[in-house]
Amino acid sequence: MIIAGNWKMFEGPDPGPLAERLEAFDEIDAIVCPPYTELAACVDAGLTTFAQNVHWEREGAYTGEISAPMLIAAARAVRSSATRSGVGISASRILRSPVVRTPLSRRGSA
Repeated sequence: MIIAGNWKMFEGPDPGPLAERLEAFDEIDAIVCPPYTELAACVDAGLTTFAQNVHWEREGAYTGEISAPMLIAAARAVRSSATRSGVGISASRILRSPVVRTPLSRRGSA
């Protein structure tokens, strides 16, 4: 069973304790979609993490938007940091283009 949570523009729960609680549910694949400011913390906690939104253009004068290449760069930075700390993060594509459909990180990946 897949359960996804999106905490909109709220700070949301602390990713570390949330990840610990979710580990008790092997039959559930939990996905979190936090605000951009919490993406790295959720990935670092080992949560399956998706972005909430992405603009379909690669770049442009779209105030407040984020593009798929920007999210990919952020995911690479998070993976790099996590790899240095000994936590393997698998991630790749982000929402809406060929860059979507897989999370920034997946719980339990090494």
